[in-house]
Amino acid sequence: MAAYEFMVVTPAISNLIRENKTYRVDSAIQTGKKYGMQLLDEHLWKLYSEGKISDHEAVDKSRRPGEMQDKIDAHRRGMQITGEGETKRLEEDDILRS
Repeated sequence: MAAYEFMVVTPAISNLIRENKTYRVDSAIQTGKKYGMQLLDEHLWKLYSEGKISDHEAVDKSRRPGEMQDKIDAHRRGMQITGEGETKRLEEDDILRS
């Protein structure tokens, strides 16, 4: 199973690279979702949550393994993970509807 990171070279991305601010590219990718951009860890999370890869594979291949492990642990404790990586406790009604 392949996991991908997509980056579209927008003027903002070009500027970050030109100014040697590559440490900010991840943030630009997150805000560039409307252009189809996606971080590797977001795709790994999607594959894990769909049951296509194991937790071990998700953590092993993640660019931020500690954060990925925290998300997996929160998910196992019954916390819902939003697209932005935030968590909220699943209510009984949410669980019954799933």
